[in-house]
Amino acid sequence: MIIVNQDISVRPGNTRENDKYLSIREEILSEYEIGKMFLENKLSMIRSNLDNHLYNFFLVKIASKIVGYGKIIQGELPANGHVGKVEFGLLKKYRQDEIKRKLLIGIEGFALQNNLKRLDQTISLYDYDDVQLSITLGYKIEGRMKNANFIDGKYFDSYLLAKMI
Repeated sequence: MIIVNQDISVRPGNTRENDKYLSIREEILSEYEIGKMFLENKLSMIRSNLDNHLYNFFLVKIASKIVGYGKIIQGELPANGHVGKVEFGLLKKYRQDEIKRKLLIGIEGFALQNNLKRLDQTISLYDYDDVQLSITLGYKIEGRMKNANFIDGKYFDSYLLAKMI
């Protein structure tokens, strides 16, 4: 594990950085044993979303190295256009609360600037530290999905978390 005391940069990406975003997504997905076909399908799906104006991504850098990403997808209907679905990922050696906290705060700032009022996350209890961090940042548990994830040969529930901003 790397001890982070350098500046952590979190900023929205732009269309000129699509390749960097896809590259970090591939690098993070490759840390799991998911199979080449799944990886290619997932990257194709991500690539197809990049043209959607409701899909915004963030790059996380330490020094000049991209170590993770965040994304927020805004609701597409008038009834849910105020909601942003949040997701993030970091390379294994950079999965520290300090980095995650800065990333989530950066995404929240973007959401406020874009008039979003609610942020949603779905987090596996496999990543219980992420659940705890989100709670400390003001997210509330609104639901639980039983056996939603199968990781390392075991089933894990997921929490649905939300935060009004």
